[in-house]
Amino acid sequence: MTTYCIHHPHEPAHWACPSCGGDFCNACVKTSTQRRNTVDRQTQFCPRCNRPMTWVGAKNAIVPYWERLPQFFLYPLTWPILGFLGLLGSLNFFVDPRGIPGIIIELLSYALILRYAYLSLVTTTRGDLSPPPMGGMPLGSSVIIVMKQTLLVFLLALPYSLALKYLGQTLAYGVLFLLILCLPAMVILLVTSNRVFRALNPNAFIRLAFRIGKGYLGMFGLLIILWGAPTLVVNRMVPLFSPHVLGFLTCVISGYYTLVSYHLMGYVTLQYHEKIGYDVEIEHFSAARPATGPAQPPQPEDPHLKQVTFLLKEGQLEEALTYLRDMKKGEKNLPTPALSDKYFALLQMLGPAEEMVAHGHAHLKGLITRDKKEEALSAYTACVEADPEFIPSAHTLYHVGLWTSDKRSPEKAIAILQRAVKHHPQDPMIPTIWFRAARILNDRLHQHEKATKLLQGLLKQFPEHEIIPQVKNYLSVI
Repeated sequence: MTTYCIHHPHEPAHWACPSCGGDFCNACVKTSTQRRNTVDRQTQFCPRCNRPMTWVGAKNAIVPYWERLPQFFLYPLTWPILGFLGLLGSLNFFVDPRGIPGIIIELLSYALILRYAYLSLVTTTRGDLSPPPMGGMPLGSSVIIVMKQTLLVFLLALPYSLALKYLGQTLAYGVLFLLILCLPAMVILLVTSNRVFRALNPNAFIRLAFRIGKGYLGMFGLLIILWGAPTLVVNRMVPLFSPHVLGFLTCVISGYYTLVSYHLMGYVTLQYHEKIGYDVEIEHFSAARPATGPAQPPQPEDPHLKQVTFLLKEGQLEEALTYLRDMKKGEKNLPTPALSDKYFALLQMLGPAEEMVAHGHAHLKGLITRDKKEEALSAYTACVEADPEFIPSAHTLYHVGLWTSDKRSPEKAIAILQRAVKHHPQDPMIPTIWFRAARILNDRLHQHEKATKLLQGLLKQFPEHEIIPQVKNYLSVI
Protein backbone atom coordinates (compact mmCIF):
# COMPACT_ATOMS: atom_id res chain seq x y z
CA MET A 1 0.00 0.00 0.00
CA THR A 2 1.39 3.39 -1.00
CA THR A 3 2.20 5.90 1.75
CA TYR A 4 1.65 9.54 0.85
CA CYS A 5 3.21 12.77 2.10
CA ILE A 6 1.19 14.31 4.94
CA HIS A 7 1.47 17.75 3.31
CA HIS A 8 0.99 16.66 -0.31
CA PRO A 9 -1.75 13.99 -0.35
CA HIS A 10 -1.17 13.14 -4.03
CA GLU A 11 2.62 12.83 -3.72
CA PRO A 12 4.09 9.50 -2.52
CA ALA A 13 6.25 9.77 0.58
CA HIS A 14 9.97 9.19 0.11
CA TRP A 15 11.02 9.65 3.74
CA ALA A 16 9.74 8.58 7.14
CA CYS A 17 10.74 10.07 10.47
CA PRO A 18 11.37 7.43 13.16
CA SER A 19 10.99 10.08 15.88
CA CYS A 20 7.68 11.83 15.13
CA GLY A 21 6.26 9.30 12.66
CA GLY A 22 5.76 11.78 9.83
CA ASP A 23 5.90 10.75 6.17
CA PHE A 24 7.22 13.36 3.75
CA CYS A 25 8.07 13.75 0.06
CA ASN A 26 11.34 15.20 -1.23
CA ALA A 27 9.86 18.71 -1.37
CA CYS A 28 9.24 18.76 2.39
CA VAL A 29 12.43 17.35 3.90
CA LYS A 30 15.57 19.31 4.69
CA THR A 31 18.72 18.09 2.96
CA SER A 32 22.25 18.54 4.28
CA THR A 33 25.33 17.64 2.23
CA GLN A 34 28.55 16.62 3.95
CA ARG A 35 31.81 15.61 2.31
CA ARG A 36 33.31 12.40 3.65
CA ASN A 37 36.42 10.85 2.17
CA THR A 38 36.12 13.02 -0.98
CA VAL A 39 32.52 11.82 -1.47
CA ASP A 40 29.46 14.05 -0.94
CA ARG A 41 26.91 12.39 1.33
CA GLN A 42 23.39 13.73 1.69
CA THR A 43 21.34 13.40 4.87
CA GLN A 44 17.64 14.18 5.03
CA PHE A 45 16.19 15.75 8.18
CA CYS A 46 12.61 15.89 9.37
CA PRO A 47 11.00 19.32 8.92
CA ARG A 48 9.17 18.84 12.22
CA CYS A 49 11.77 17.59 14.67
CA ASN A 50 14.98 18.04 12.66
CA ARG A 51 15.97 14.38 13.17
CA PRO A 52 17.56 12.20 10.45
CA MET A 53 14.95 10.44 8.32
CA THR A 54 14.71 6.97 6.81
CA TRP A 55 14.15 6.31 3.11
CA VAL A 56 10.91 4.36 2.64
CA GLY A 57 12.25 2.49 -0.38
CA ALA A 58 11.79 2.45 -4.13
CA LYS A 59 8.46 0.61 -4.19
CA ASN A 60 6.59 3.52 -2.63
CA ALA A 61 7.91 5.98 -5.22
CA ILE A 62 7.04 4.16 -8.45
CA VAL A 63 3.85 2.98 -10.11
CA PRO A 64 3.22 -0.68 -11.06
CA TYR A 65 4.62 -1.57 -14.46
CA TRP A 66 1.15 -2.10 -15.95
CA GLU A 67 0.36 1.58 -15.30
CA ARG A 68 3.28 2.86 -17.33
CA LEU A 69 3.19 0.68 -20.45
CA PRO A 70 3.50 3.63 -22.90
CA GLN A 71 6.74 4.70 -21.21
CA PHE A 72 8.35 1.36 -21.98
CA PHE A 73 7.76 1.83 -25.71
CA LEU A 74 9.04 5.42 -25.55
CA TYR A 75 12.23 4.41 -23.73
CA PRO A 76 14.39 3.74 -26.83
CA LEU A 77 13.02 6.73 -28.74
CA THR A 78 15.94 9.04 -28.05
CA TRP A 79 18.36 10.45 -30.61
CA PRO A 80 21.43 8.63 -29.23
CA ILE A 81 19.68 5.25 -29.27
CA LEU A 82 18.04 5.76 -32.66
CA GLY A 83 21.38 6.92 -34.05
CA PHE A 84 23.08 3.87 -32.53
CA LEU A 85 20.55 1.45 -34.05
CA GLY A 86 20.60 3.30 -37.38
CA LEU A 87 24.40 3.14 -37.52
CA LEU A 88 24.41 -0.61 -36.88
CA GLY A 89 21.65 -1.14 -39.42
CA SER A 90 23.45 0.91 -42.08
CA LEU A 91 26.35 -1.58 -42.06
CA ASN A 92 24.07 -3.87 -44.08
CA PHE A 93 24.41 -1.53 -47.06
CA PHE A 94 28.14 -2.29 -47.38
CA VAL A 95 27.97 -6.11 -47.42
CA ASP A 96 25.72 -8.81 -48.77
CA PRO A 97 23.30 -9.59 -45.89
CA ARG A 98 22.97 -13.17 -47.20
CA GLY A 99 26.71 -13.88 -47.29
CA ILE A 100 29.28 -14.61 -44.59
CA PRO A 101 30.24 -10.91 -44.13
CA GLY A 102 26.56 -10.14 -43.68
CA ILE A 103 26.23 -12.84 -41.03
CA ILE A 104 29.29 -11.47 -39.22
CA ILE A 105 27.82 -7.95 -39.29
CA GLU A 106 24.52 -9.30 -37.99
CA LEU A 107 26.23 -11.11 -35.09
CA LEU A 108 28.32 -8.04 -34.26
CA SER A 109 25.22 -5.82 -34.27
CA TYR A 110 23.36 -8.31 -32.08
CA ALA A 111 26.25 -8.36 -29.59
CA LEU A 112 26.41 -4.57 -29.36
CA ILE A 113 22.64 -4.29 -28.92
CA LEU A 114 22.70 -7.04 -26.28
CA ARG A 115 25.48 -5.24 -24.45
CA TYR A 116 23.54 -1.95 -24.34
CA ALA A 117 20.26 -3.72 -23.47
CA TYR A 118 21.94 -5.36 -20.50
CA LEU A 119 23.29 -1.99 -19.37
CA SER A 120 19.77 -0.54 -19.67
CA LEU A 121 18.40 -3.36 -17.55
CA VAL A 122 21.06 -2.77 -14.87
CA THR A 123 20.43 0.97 -14.62
CA THR A 124 16.66 0.42 -14.53
CA THR A 125 16.92 -2.04 -11.64
CA ARG A 126 18.82 0.63 -9.71
CA GLY A 127 16.00 3.11 -10.13
CA ASP A 128 17.25 5.18 -13.08
CA LEU A 129 14.54 5.13 -15.76
CA SER A 130 16.44 7.17 -18.33
CA PRO A 131 18.58 5.44 -21.00
CA PRO A 132 22.22 5.09 -19.90
CA PRO A 133 25.07 6.69 -21.87
CA MET A 134 26.46 4.58 -24.69
CA GLY A 135 29.89 4.37 -23.10
CA GLY A 136 28.62 3.32 -19.69
CA MET A 137 30.26 -0.13 -19.77
CA PRO A 138 33.98 -0.84 -20.44
CA LEU A 139 34.85 -2.97 -23.47
CA GLY A 140 36.11 -5.90 -21.39
CA SER A 141 32.94 -5.99 -19.31
CA SER A 142 30.84 -5.71 -22.46
CA VAL A 143 32.43 -8.83 -23.97
CA ILE A 144 31.91 -10.78 -20.75
CA ILE A 145 28.28 -9.71 -20.46
CA VAL A 146 27.48 -10.69 -24.04
CA MET A 147 29.22 -14.03 -23.53
CA LYS A 148 27.27 -14.71 -20.34
CA GLN A 149 23.93 -14.03 -22.02
CA THR A 150 24.89 -16.11 -25.04
CA LEU A 151 26.03 -18.94 -22.74
CA LEU A 152 22.74 -18.73 -20.87
CA VAL A 153 20.73 -19.18 -24.09
CA PHE A 154 23.06 -21.97 -25.29
CA LEU A 155 22.73 -23.91 -22.05
CA LEU A 156 18.95 -23.55 -22.21
CA ALA A 157 18.96 -25.16 -25.65
CA LEU A 158 20.44 -28.37 -24.25
CA PRO A 159 17.34 -29.50 -22.30
CA TYR A 160 15.20 -28.83 -25.35
CA SER A 161 17.53 -30.85 -27.58
CA LEU A 162 17.53 -33.76 -25.14
CA ALA A 163 13.73 -33.64 -24.82
CA LEU A 164 13.38 -33.57 -28.60
CA LYS A 165 15.65 -36.60 -28.95
CA TYR A 166 14.27 -38.78 -26.14
CA LEU A 167 10.71 -37.56 -25.40
CA GLY A 168 9.35 -36.65 -28.80
CA GLN A 169 8.33 -33.41 -30.45
CA THR A 170 5.18 -32.74 -28.41
CA LEU A 171 6.86 -33.03 -25.01
CA ALA A 172 9.88 -31.16 -26.32
CA TYR A 173 7.64 -28.20 -27.17
CA GLY A 174 6.30 -28.33 -23.61
CA VAL A 175 9.85 -28.24 -22.26
CA LEU A 176 10.67 -25.34 -24.60
CA PHE A 177 7.65 -23.38 -23.35
CA LEU A 178 8.71 -23.90 -19.72
CA LEU A 179 12.24 -22.78 -20.54
CA ILE A 180 10.97 -19.62 -22.25
CA LEU A 181 8.63 -19.01 -19.30
CA CYS A 182 11.59 -19.13 -16.93
CA LEU A 183 13.95 -17.12 -19.17
CA PRO A 184 13.00 -13.64 -17.78
CA ALA A 185 13.64 -14.88 -14.23
CA MET A 186 17.03 -16.20 -15.33
CA VAL A 187 17.96 -12.88 -16.95
CA ILE A 188 16.93 -11.01 -13.79
CA LEU A 189 19.04 -13.37 -11.69
CA LEU A 190 21.97 -12.88 -14.03
CA VAL A 191 21.73 -9.12 -13.53
CA THR A 192 21.23 -9.18 -9.78
CA SER A 193 23.86 -11.84 -9.04
CA ASN A 194 26.17 -11.55 -12.09
CA ARG A 195 26.56 -15.36 -12.05
CA VAL A 196 25.46 -17.62 -14.92
CA PHE A 197 25.08 -20.79 -12.88
CA ARG A 198 22.95 -19.05 -10.26
CA ALA A 199 20.72 -17.86 -13.08
CA LEU A 200 20.47 -21.49 -14.25
CA ASN A 201 19.66 -22.82 -10.79
CA PRO A 202 16.01 -24.05 -10.93
CA ASN A 203 15.58 -23.46 -7.21
CA ALA A 204 16.60 -19.83 -7.69
CA PHE A 205 14.68 -18.83 -10.83
CA ILE A 206 11.50 -20.73 -9.92
CA ARG A 207 11.48 -19.16 -6.47
CA LEU A 208 12.00 -15.69 -7.99
CA ALA A 209 9.06 -16.19 -10.38
CA PHE A 210 6.76 -17.33 -7.56
CA ARG A 211 7.77 -14.41 -5.35
CA ILE A 212 6.78 -11.95 -8.06
CA GLY A 213 3.54 -13.90 -8.55
CA LYS A 214 0.88 -12.69 -10.98
CA GLY A 215 3.07 -9.78 -11.96
CA TYR A 216 5.55 -12.24 -13.45
CA LEU A 217 2.90 -13.79 -15.69
CA GLY A 218 1.84 -10.35 -16.87
CA MET A 219 5.43 -9.46 -17.66
CA PHE A 220 5.91 -12.75 -19.50
CA GLY A 221 2.85 -12.09 -21.66
CA LEU A 222 4.23 -8.69 -22.63
CA LEU A 223 7.64 -10.16 -23.35
CA ILE A 224 6.19 -12.79 -25.66
CA ILE A 225 4.61 -9.98 -27.68
CA LEU A 226 7.86 -8.00 -27.69
CA TRP A 227 9.98 -10.99 -28.69
CA GLY A 228 7.61 -12.03 -31.45
CA ALA A 229 6.93 -8.55 -32.84
CA PRO A 230 10.20 -8.14 -34.84
CA THR A 231 9.68 -11.41 -36.72
CA LEU A 232 6.07 -10.56 -37.50
CA VAL A 233 6.92 -7.05 -38.70
CA VAL A 234 9.96 -8.08 -40.77
CA ASN A 235 8.10 -10.93 -42.46
CA ARG A 236 5.53 -8.42 -43.67
CA MET A 237 8.33 -6.34 -45.20
CA VAL A 238 10.14 -9.13 -47.08
CA PRO A 239 8.26 -8.64 -50.38
CA LEU A 240 8.56 -4.86 -50.20
CA PHE A 241 12.26 -4.15 -49.77
CA SER A 242 15.64 -5.21 -51.09
CA PRO A 243 17.90 -7.41 -48.90
CA HIS A 244 20.07 -4.42 -47.90
CA VAL A 245 17.10 -2.30 -46.80
CA LEU A 246 15.54 -5.32 -45.12
CA GLY A 247 18.77 -5.95 -43.19
CA PHE A 248 18.77 -2.33 -42.04
CA LEU A 249 15.14 -2.46 -40.90
CA THR A 250 15.62 -5.84 -39.20
CA CYS A 251 18.50 -4.47 -37.12
CA VAL A 252 16.64 -1.33 -36.06
CA ILE A 253 13.33 -3.07 -35.30
CA SER A 254 14.83 -6.00 -33.41
CA GLY A 255 17.10 -3.64 -31.46
CA TYR A 256 14.15 -1.44 -30.53
CA TYR A 257 12.07 -4.32 -29.18
CA THR A 258 15.08 -5.80 -27.39
CA LEU A 259 15.65 -2.56 -25.49
CA VAL A 260 11.96 -2.29 -24.61
CA SER A 261 11.91 -5.85 -23.25
CA TYR A 262 15.08 -5.41 -21.19
CA HIS A 263 13.82 -2.12 -19.77
CA LEU A 264 10.58 -3.87 -18.83
CA MET A 265 12.44 -6.67 -17.03
CA GLY A 266 14.55 -4.09 -15.20
CA TYR A 267 11.47 -2.19 -14.06
CA VAL A 268 9.76 -5.35 -12.82
CA THR A 269 12.93 -6.12 -10.83
CA LEU A 270 12.78 -2.62 -9.37
CA GLN A 271 9.08 -2.91 -8.54
CA TYR A 272 9.45 -6.26 -6.76
CA HIS A 273 12.96 -5.76 -5.38
CA GLU A 274 11.86 -6.32 -1.78
CA LYS A 275 10.12 -9.61 -2.58
CA ILE A 276 13.06 -11.03 -4.51
CA GLY A 277 15.69 -9.79 -2.05
CA TYR A 278 17.36 -7.20 -4.29
CA ASP A 279 18.60 -4.01 -2.63
CA VAL A 280 17.98 -0.65 -4.30
CA GLU A 281 20.28 2.07 -2.98
CA ILE A 282 19.11 5.64 -2.54
CA GLU A 283 22.33 6.94 -4.14
CA HIS A 284 21.34 5.44 -7.50
CA PHE A 285 17.58 5.89 -7.25
CA SER A 286 16.15 8.68 -9.39
CA ALA A 287 12.83 7.19 -10.54
CA ALA A 288 9.58 8.89 -9.58
CA ARG A 289 5.89 8.62 -10.24
CA PRO A 290 4.94 10.43 -13.44
CA ALA A 291 3.66 13.97 -13.08
CA THR A 292 0.04 14.68 -13.99
CA GLY A 293 0.81 17.91 -15.85
CA PRO A 294 3.34 19.08 -18.43
CA ALA A 295 6.94 18.50 -17.55
CA GLN A 296 8.55 21.49 -15.88
CA PRO A 297 12.25 22.33 -15.76
CA PRO A 298 13.82 21.73 -12.36
CA GLN A 299 13.90 24.78 -10.12
CA PRO A 300 16.54 25.52 -7.49
CA GLU A 301 15.28 24.80 -4.00
CA ASP A 302 14.61 27.78 -1.72
CA PRO A 303 15.14 26.64 1.89
CA HIS A 304 13.35 29.71 3.28
CA LEU A 305 10.25 29.14 1.16
CA LYS A 306 10.36 25.46 2.09
CA GLN A 307 10.41 26.27 5.80
CA VAL A 308 7.63 28.86 5.57
CA THR A 309 5.46 26.49 3.50
CA PHE A 310 5.98 23.76 6.06
CA LEU A 311 5.00 26.05 8.95
CA LEU A 312 1.86 27.10 7.10
CA LYS A 313 0.85 23.51 6.40
CA GLU A 314 1.38 22.72 10.06
CA GLY A 315 -0.95 25.61 10.98
CA GLN A 316 1.85 27.59 12.66
CA LEU A 317 0.91 30.96 11.17
CA GLU A 318 2.47 33.11 13.87
CA GLU A 319 5.74 31.18 13.62
CA ALA A 320 5.75 31.62 9.84
CA LEU A 321 5.17 35.35 10.17
CA THR A 322 7.95 35.66 12.74
CA TYR A 323 10.29 33.70 10.47
CA LEU A 324 9.61 36.08 7.55
CA ARG A 325 9.76 39.15 9.75
CA ASP A 326 13.18 38.16 11.11
CA MET A 327 14.41 37.41 7.60
CA LYS A 328 13.31 40.80 6.31
CA LYS A 329 14.90 42.51 9.28
CA GLY A 330 18.19 40.72 8.71
CA GLU A 331 18.36 41.03 4.92
CA LYS A 332 16.49 44.38 4.61
CA ASN A 333 14.18 42.76 2.06
CA LEU A 334 12.66 39.41 1.24
CA PRO A 335 14.81 37.67 -1.39
CA THR A 336 12.08 36.10 -3.54
CA PRO A 337 8.60 37.13 -4.77
CA ALA A 338 7.06 33.97 -3.30
CA LEU A 339 8.23 34.94 0.18
CA SER A 340 6.87 38.45 -0.32
CA ASP A 341 3.49 36.98 -1.30
CA LYS A 342 3.32 34.85 1.83
CA TYR A 343 4.49 37.70 4.07
CA PHE A 344 1.79 40.04 2.74
CA ALA A 345 -0.90 37.35 3.05
CA LEU A 346 0.09 36.63 6.65
CA LEU A 347 0.04 40.32 7.51
CA GLN A 348 -3.44 40.58 6.03
CA MET A 349 -4.62 37.78 8.33
CA LEU A 350 -2.64 38.54 11.48
CA GLY A 351 -1.59 42.17 11.22
CA PRO A 352 -0.54 44.67 12.25
CA ALA A 353 -2.02 46.80 9.49
CA GLU A 354 0.84 49.31 9.66
CA GLU A 355 3.34 46.59 8.83
CA MET A 356 1.24 45.36 5.93
CA VAL A 357 0.97 48.88 4.48
CA ALA A 358 4.71 49.43 4.89
CA HIS A 359 5.42 46.21 3.01
CA GLY A 360 2.79 47.07 0.43
CA HIS A 361 5.10 49.41 -1.49
CA ALA A 362 7.71 46.76 -2.29
CA HIS A 363 5.09 44.04 -2.65
CA LEU A 364 3.10 45.98 -5.24
CA LYS A 365 6.24 46.79 -7.17
CA GLY A 366 7.08 43.08 -7.35
CA LEU A 367 3.55 42.13 -8.43
CA ILE A 368 3.64 44.71 -11.23
CA THR A 369 7.03 43.42 -12.39
CA ARG A 370 5.56 39.91 -12.60
CA ASP A 371 2.39 41.20 -14.32
CA LYS A 372 0.18 39.82 -11.51
CA LYS A 373 -2.81 42.03 -12.23
CA GLU A 374 -5.50 40.61 -9.95
CA GLU A 375 -3.06 40.15 -7.07
CA ALA A 376 -1.83 43.75 -7.46
CA LEU A 377 -5.37 45.16 -7.44
CA SER A 378 -6.28 43.14 -4.35
CA ALA A 379 -3.10 44.19 -2.55
CA TYR A 380 -3.65 47.87 -3.39
CA THR A 381 -7.25 47.71 -2.16
CA ALA A 382 -6.14 46.06 1.09
CA CYS A 383 -3.50 48.73 1.71
CA VAL A 384 -5.89 51.61 1.00
CA GLU A 385 -8.56 50.12 3.26
CA ALA A 386 -6.00 49.80 6.05
CA ASP A 387 -4.58 53.28 5.46
CA PRO A 388 -6.51 55.75 3.24
CA GLU A 389 -3.30 57.84 3.01
CA PHE A 390 -1.38 54.96 1.38
CA ILE A 391 0.43 56.49 -1.61
CA PRO A 392 2.72 54.21 -3.62
CA SER A 393 4.98 55.43 -6.43
CA ALA A 394 3.64 57.03 -9.61
CA HIS A 395 4.75 53.96 -11.55
CA THR A 396 2.71 51.70 -9.25
CA LEU A 397 -0.35 53.96 -9.36
CA TYR A 398 -0.17 54.09 -13.16
CA HIS A 399 -0.33 50.31 -13.51
CA VAL A 400 -2.93 49.90 -10.78
CA GLY A 401 -5.08 52.56 -12.48
CA LEU A 402 -4.64 50.95 -15.89
CA TRP A 403 -5.61 47.49 -14.61
CA THR A 404 -8.49 48.91 -12.56
CA SER A 405 -9.91 50.42 -15.73
CA ASP A 406 -9.66 47.10 -17.55
CA LYS A 407 -10.89 44.80 -14.79
CA ARG A 408 -12.85 46.84 -12.25
CA SER A 409 -14.17 50.34 -12.79
CA PRO A 410 -13.07 53.22 -15.05
CA GLU A 411 -14.32 55.74 -12.46
CA LYS A 412 -12.04 54.19 -9.80
CA ALA A 413 -9.20 54.14 -12.32
CA ILE A 414 -9.52 57.90 -12.86
CA ALA A 415 -9.41 58.48 -9.10
CA ILE A 416 -6.22 56.37 -8.79
CA LEU A 417 -4.52 58.23 -11.64
CA GLN A 418 -5.52 61.56 -10.09
CA ARG A 419 -3.77 60.48 -6.88
CA ALA A 420 -0.60 59.92 -8.86
CA VAL A 421 -0.80 63.40 -10.42
CA LYS A 422 -1.57 65.02 -7.06
CA HIS A 423 1.11 63.35 -4.96
CA HIS A 424 3.87 62.97 -7.57
CA PRO A 425 3.58 66.15 -9.70
CA GLN A 426 7.26 66.13 -10.68
CA ASP A 427 7.47 62.46 -11.64
CA PRO A 428 8.56 61.83 -15.28
CA MET A 429 5.56 59.55 -15.75
CA ILE A 430 2.98 62.31 -15.16
CA PRO A 431 2.45 63.13 -18.89
CA THR A 432 1.86 59.43 -19.60
CA ILE A 433 -0.57 59.23 -16.69
CA TRP A 434 -2.46 62.32 -17.98
CA PHE A 435 -2.73 60.78 -21.42
CA ARG A 436 -4.00 57.47 -20.01
CA ALA A 437 -6.60 59.29 -17.88
CA ALA A 438 -7.79 61.22 -20.95
CA ARG A 439 -8.20 58.02 -22.93
CA ILE A 440 -10.23 56.40 -20.14
CA LEU A 441 -12.46 59.50 -19.96
CA ASN A 442 -13.04 59.42 -23.71
CA ASP A 443 -13.12 55.69 -24.50
CA ARG A 444 -14.67 54.21 -21.37
CA LEU A 445 -16.69 57.01 -19.75
CA HIS A 446 -17.57 58.92 -22.98
CA GLN A 447 -16.73 62.26 -21.35
CA HIS A 448 -15.29 63.76 -24.51
CA GLU A 449 -15.12 67.39 -23.35
CA LYS A 450 -13.18 66.52 -20.20
CA ALA A 451 -10.84 64.34 -22.19
CA THR A 452 -10.23 67.10 -24.74
CA LYS A 453 -9.47 69.70 -22.04
CA LEU A 454 -7.09 67.31 -20.32
CA LEU A 455 -5.24 66.64 -23.57
CA GLN A 456 -5.02 70.34 -24.43
CA GLY A 457 -3.64 71.05 -20.96
CA LEU A 458 -1.09 68.30 -21.53
CA LEU A 459 0.03 69.98 -24.77
CA LYS A 460 0.51 73.34 -23.02
CA GLN A 461 2.31 72.03 -19.94
CA PHE A 462 4.59 69.45 -21.59
CA PRO A 463 5.10 70.68 -25.17
CA GLU A 464 8.48 68.95 -25.58
CA HIS A 465 7.58 65.59 -24.08
CA GLU A 466 8.01 62.44 -26.22
CA ILE A 467 4.34 61.53 -25.79
CA ILE A 468 3.11 64.76 -27.47
CA PRO A 469 2.91 63.26 -31.01
CA GLN A 470 0.58 60.55 -29.69
CA VAL A 471 -1.51 63.19 -27.93
CA LYS A 472 -1.88 65.19 -31.16
CA ASN A 473 -2.85 62.13 -33.16
CA TYR A 474 -5.41 61.13 -30.58
CA LEU A 475 -6.89 64.67 -30.44
CA SER A 476 -7.35 64.62 -34.20
CA VAL A 477 -9.69 61.63 -34.07
CA ILE A 478 -11.90 62.41 -31.05
